[in-house]
This record gives sequence, C-alpha cells and structure tokens, in this order.
Amino acid sequence: MSKAVILQHVAHEGPGRIATLFRDFGIPTEIRQLHQGDEVPPDLDDIRMLIVMGGPMGVADIGNENTRSSRKNWRCSSDACC
Repeated sequence: MSKAVILQHVAHEGPGRIATLFRDFGIPTEIRQLHQGDEVPPDLDDIRMLIVMGGPMGVADIGNENTRSSRKNWRCSSDACC
C-alpha cells in the first residue's frame, strides 16, 4: 500500500493534526525529519501523497546544498511524470 510522506524541515514545525488525520483514516505515514539528516525520497513509486512542511529558508536562501539539490532533482523527475 502506498503511503504519505511528510518532509519536516525544522523541529518546531511538525505535522500536528495532519499525522493524526492520516492515522485516523488508516493512511500509512512516514515523517522525514530533514533537519536531523533524513533523506528526501528518491522517487515517487511508493508515495500516495507528499506533504512539505515549512522552514526558515526562502527560495533564494543558501543552505544545505545536498538537501536542496536532492529536492530539486526529485521535483524535476516528478514533473517529467506528469
């Protein structure tokens, strides 16, 4: 069964009610805590939905280039599927 993946960028901005709602509806949920070093999913094959939580960075901010690069590559590959 496919799952929901939540990308959490900072510790103080968690999924809150979203995770509770998914649990109540029986949707398997995985929380990736990017601020603790978790990886961005490499593809969309097993993902039903993706929730991207906010963070302190903006589009033009310079941050962790590895994480930013992974998200950019993932977004580009997912756009090609549409």
